[in-house]
Amino acid sequence: LWALHAGSRAPDPRSLARVLPLVDYTSLTARRGVIQFGRPNMAASLNGIAQGYVTDRITELLGNEGFESAVIELGETRVLGQTPDGQPVSIGLVNPNAPARISSQVALGDAALSVSGGYGQALPDGTGNHIFDPRSGLSAGSLSQVAVVAPKSALADALSTAICVAGEDAAQEILSTVPAARAILTRPDGTSVEV
Repeated sequence: LWALHAGSRAPDPRSLARVLPLVDYTSLTARRGVIQFGRPNMAASLNGIAQGYVTDRITELLGNEGFESAVIELGETRVLGQTPDGQPVSIGLVNPNAPARISSQVALGDAALSVSGGYGQALPDGTGNHIFDPRSGLSAGSLSQVAVVAPKSALADALSTAICVAGEDAAQEILSTVPAARAILTRPDGTSVEV
């Protein structure tokens, strides 16, 4: 999908129809450190969880070294412990309609925050963003931003991306798989709802 959207024009329906069969996680196998693709020309990106995974590992290393509190931000945010006075750490959420501004705050104590939204990276043709819906091959766009708080960064990262793609109607069902997770969904009109 990335190669198809790299040009200056949006891909035509026939081109999308040719590449969509390559977007199929069930055609991937991973055994003993080796990933195999079930079809020629397949590729995979782990960006939907990679930043969160690295953030979790660094948090774990810091905890093992005796750190009791820290804020780790590597694209996803993870808070180890609390502030010195025992309070949660306040993390600002970007306003997706005005990314230079903070729209709200999220309190985190021993938790992770992942924010997904299409405002971060536009496609060269100007028709969409970097978060693709694997069902259509087009940019996901029913929500401007999804902020997920969860126990671990990789989990928050995966949930925020999934909800960004699946949309508001699917958010509650997706979050029900992780009882400790919650989300703040921002719609294109700027209104937000907490799930």
